[in-house]
Amino acid sequence: MKPDMISPQDLREYKFFRDLSEEHLKILADSAKVVKVEAGHYFFKEETELKCCYIVLEGSIAIVTEIPNFALERRHKRDDKTRQNDINEIIIDTVGPGEIFAWSALVPPHISTASARAVLDSSVIAFDCQSLLESFEDDRDFGYLMMKKAAQVVRERLRSSQIETLAKLEQSIWDEKEARDQGE
Repeated sequence: MKPDMISPQDLREYKFFRDLSEEHLKILADSAKVVKVEAGHYFFKEETELKCCYIVLEGSIAIVTEIPNFALERRHKRDDKTRQNDINEIIIDTVGPGEIFAWSALVPPHISTASARAVLDSSVIAFDCQSLLESFEDDRDFGYLMMKKAAQVVRERLRSSQIETLAKLEQSIWDEKEARDQGE
């Protein structure tokens, strides 16, 4: 086996794959390869078509989204060129060893709902989702099991997103109050 390839036994070590059959693990392993990246590398940007989903072997991956900095827009009149720089990258979640990201590659329309950036030098397993989706069509039980697992990841990511949104909203309210108090 080539060093960048993954065996079914390698996959069984990860919680996400533990309850899968040997046959299903082989299908997954056949669609997988190890990818190594440096810190700062973007695996994909928000709103792009995804062809792979990933599981982290080593390192840390930030799941991020960009939002306009409304506080800056309200305080200062800005032209369109300056406004483009008034974007905050918000970390929705951080995934580490054994955790999956880019679940959108498994779910039509296969468009990312966030960006993924390596926080540290990282190694991941990249799964070719086109071949996996064909396998899911051929073996509906396998497809159902994997979609259940993807739904669990979505649920966790949604919860993280809600917590981050509430924290940013609270910070924005405090910033506005502080600005008002300083103006009085």
